[in-house]
Amino acid sequence: GRRDPAAIWAIEDSLEPADLVAIGLDGKERARIRVDAGPISNLDWEAVSTTVGADGGPLVVIGDIGDNFAFRNSVRFLVLDEPALGDSPTSAVTPRSVEATYVDESGAPVRPNAEAIVADGDDIWVFDKSPGAPTTLYRGSLADESTELTPAATLDLDGEAVSDAALSPDGAVLALRTNRAIRLYPVSDGESLADALDGEPCNAPVPPEPQGEAVTVLAGTAGLLTVSEDERGGAVDLHRIAPR
Repeated sequence: GRRDPAAIWAIEDSLEPADLVAIGLDGKERARIRVDAGPISNLDWEAVSTTVGADGGPLVVIGDIGDNFAFRNSVRFLVLDEPALGDSPTSAVTPRSVEATYVDESGAPVRPNAEAIVADGDDIWVFDKSPGAPTTLYRGSLADESTELTPAATLDLDGEAVSDAALSPDGAVLALRTNRAIRLYPVSDGESLADALDGEPCNAPVPPEPQGEAVTVLAGTAGLLTVSEDERGGAVDLHRIAPR
């Protein structure tokens, strides 16, 4: 959270309840907010990111971007003011929706599958999920009701598939979660995420998770959090990776 650094915002996957859930660093639920984004609010939610808007207010951005079967002509981002957590947290919100379409380098429409977003001010960055092939980083804007996602960089991850990404609150570290690794890229002041990917990453330890899907970078020197998308049911572990 940008409003409350001790709040971790979490979502569930496709066709599950359209809830934005605040959990604490102890893994306990602090609040559950229904996101009303139309008849099918959660078609295929895959990622959540926090940022600061042009007016300085903290925002939460949900990426309804999943497209395993390449049938969606467009995807969307749901943008809302970060809820304030108190004795009576907001129980329902109506987000602003930004419809997005992808194009390749020639400008032709494409339909990549993706599970990772990073919101940075009005910029929205999407890493596609392309097992066995280089990853494409797309860039768009959250400023209007629609945006075109255009290729900004290509990253060869030796066949790994990107399942999540996160930018530290101070913008200095980009974390990429794949099916096999967690890579941390330094981001210089004023540097774009596309340029940061040219740098040399370091690898963080990967917790034992059946289907590691999520990562977030905590404020300051608090480290990382990861969690598994476990289809077997029951509780899953929230792992914290602390700096040495």
